[in-house]
Amino acid sequence: MISAILLAAGTGERFGGEKQFVEIQNKPLFSYSLDVLSDFEKIEEILLVIPPNKNLNVFQDKVFKNFSQKVQVVLGGKTRAQSVAKAIEMLNPRTKLVLIHDSARPLLKDSQLNCLIDSIQSYDGATMVRPIYDTVKRINPGQPISLVKREGLYAVETPQVFKSESLKKTMSATKKFDEIFTDETSALERLDMKVLHIPNKDFNLKITTKDDIAIAEQFLQKQLQYSIGLDYHSIEPGEGVRIGGVDISCEIQTKAHSDGDVLLHAIIDALFGALSNKDIGEHFPSNKNNKNIDSKKMLEKALKQFKESYNIYFIDATITLNSPKISQYRGEIITNVAKLLGISKNNVSIKAITRNGLNFIDFKEGWGAEVILTFGK
Repeated sequence: MISAILLAAGTGERFGGEKQFVEIQNKPLFSYSLDVLSDFEKIEEILLVIPPNKNLNVFQDKVFKNFSQKVQVVLGGKTRAQSVAKAIEMLNPRTKLVLIHDSARPLLKDSQLNCLIDSIQSYDGATMVRPIYDTVKRINPGQPISLVKREGLYAVETPQVFKSESLKKTMSATKKFDEIFTDETSALERLDMKVLHIPNKDFNLKITTKDDIAIAEQFLQKQLQYSIGLDYHSIEPGEGVRIGGVDISCEIQTKAHSDGDVLLHAIIDALFGALSNKDIGEHFPSNKNNKNIDSKKMLEKALKQFKESYNIYFIDATITLNSPKISQYRGEIITNVAKLLGISKNNVSIKAITRNGLNFIDFKEGWGAEVILTFGK
């Protein structure tokens, strides 16, 4: 059995806060690595280690809603070694190999995990490393600057993999040493265990300062995907319409089997489209069970399916409606849509167009909405 430990318990002193929870494209940093580990079939158990000051139950509930059921949340310690030790205590007794990764490295790949697992047979542990090609100098205030020979110098990275018994023995033995180990392979080597160093060919960015966030965004942005949702309905004289779950009083109403919320319907259509899972009419046919159904209930079903595979990064919606003007309701609609989708208001755009004097366009008998959904892993 292979288990994984994802470390997300650091204080982020150089970053200026807990960087593992900073959102990149509406997604916490730690979740990029957690997604990869969750989807990696060889891993049967994941221990997500969070800061000791967090509410374990609240965090566990959040993880269960957004990630696979094989993830267990563990409260870490004040140091890396303490956090790893706490996770080791929670390992399944059947675990033979333990993968350890830092949540500050969001560009984790399956190829790295496979390489480590396939290479460890005759070793106690294995780690990704990167050769140092730059000129390296040792600079200490008040002392002469000295040049460090770069031949044979490597930067140690994660992911790393260990035989379970070797890791447990090491973490237990090193407690008596008056040394701070910044990674687990160094601790193994202190006990003269065999560690394999594998040169990493992939860019493996580590988020250390706030400037690194912009770099990460450039690489993670390549994973974005897009989907379009459309919905149109006829209108008739009435007392109001519902837009994005917000009821607006006016002199029209929507002709529809449901509540006729074209904005939520377009979002739902985009969600099903992203999953290549037919359209809204297939999931909610016009039958007696769906008569006057609240579109929020329809959205809940679509979101449940969608979030099993993807995250929403941005919603860009255009509403076609002559009257009423929605400008005065835009803020309320954005707030409500963001709440329903579980994303920031900053990631929702609501625009509107009218006939605007164009004779070849006529919205007198109908209205609708078009949505562009930006999403990804």
